[in-house]
Amino acid sequence: MRALATVSAIWMLVVSVTVWAVIQHQVDELADAGLQESAELLYGLMLTLDEPMQASMLAVTLPAPAHTEKVIWQRIANNGTLMLRSHHAPETPFFSTATPGMTNINGVWRVFGLPLPGEKGMVYVADHQSERRRARWDATWAAVAITVMMGLGLVAWSRQRIGRELAPLLVLSQALATYDPSRPKAKLPRVHRQELQPIRKSVIALGRRLSQRIDNERSFSAHAAHALRTPLAGMDAQLAVALRDCPDDMRPRLTQAREAANRLKRVVSSLLTLFRTGIEVRWQSVNIAALLAKVNIQHLEVEVLSPSDVEADPDLLAAALINLLDNVVLHGGTQVTVHVQIDTRFQVISLQDNGPGVHAERLQELQHALARKDYSGHTGLGLMMADMVARAHGGALTIANREVGLSADMTLRHQPRA
Repeated sequence: MRALATVSAIWMLVVSVTVWAVIQHQVDELADAGLQESAELLYGLMLTLDEPMQASMLAVTLPAPAHTEKVIWQRIANNGTLMLRSHHAPETPFFSTATPGMTNINGVWRVFGLPLPGEKGMVYVADHQSERRRARWDATWAAVAITVMMGLGLVAWSRQRIGRELAPLLVLSQALATYDPSRPKAKLPRVHRQELQPIRKSVIALGRRLSQRIDNERSFSAHAAHALRTPLAGMDAQLAVALRDCPDDMRPRLTQAREAANRLKRVVSSLLTLFRTGIEVRWQSVNIAALLAKVNIQHLEVEVLSPSDVEADPDLLAAALINLLDNVVLHGGTQVTVHVQIDTRFQVISLQDNGPGVHAERLQELQHALARKDYSGHTGLGLMMADMVARAHGGALTIANREVGLSADMTLRHQPRA
């Protein structure tokens, strides 16, 4: 539509300039022809006047009612004397010597001279240049106005026709914007335009292949996570027994190994949650303080400020928060303060730690990666999962350095329960 408007505007400009040039030329030609024909008419009238009548009418204006003359004329004798003139013609001759043909006088008059036979002098017919300019501009503006009106009418008609032609494509585009082939009941509306049917079939076929691939990857990841969880639980139990019976010099290493195993268990649990839900939100009222009270992350003190109730999917939210808290420990933080801000549109869960923060260049890289959802090679699992969960809730994850530590803000859409 924008291209149509641009082309129409250029077309109207070109047509207007062309019309202006043609009108300028045609108005001058018509006016000159009018002067010439008027002179020829006066030529015949002058020859019918008797010699005595001519002698008695030197420098005389012919009688006429009050009017505004667009065309004036003069009858000049051979000796340059003004014999006759029209009502508004100058009282002095246009020329002191015979000047036939078209002539411009000082940019004011356009004059046509016609010699009378038998040394009877000259007839001059003239019009004012300002009248010509006014006539040209009046004709030009009228033509341009008509051109613009026709152009606008053509644009409106074209937009309507093009809109009607593109309406099926728009409907299909809107359907594609919300089409999720991973949903079992997802369907694309039928199209009645023959040229759109191959597109619809291709999209459906592509969706089926993508859905199958996603199902395979989800199934593999879920099975892998389940397969890992049992050995990890066994490792934790064995490490607990080993810690109880080991010598004191081995205790720090076993403790570190058990903490790593527990962190791996939480990662596996998060992956299970992610692939079980498929990032489909089941909105519930969640108390963050109660949720985090069930999580034991060693060497990390978590303080949840009141209020701490939000509307979210409890499993997805737990997976995201656990991974963010693990990130804090991984980067040297020992304390985290969690507080919630809620307005009519959004809920913001803010985690502020006392860690070393992030270098400015690395922070900018992480911020850009989160904004573009370009996780691979730029963010770890914790930030990726938290951002995916936030986006599933209609928001996003943002991070920023504080005076001390780092702030990670999960913004969720506010969806009050009915």
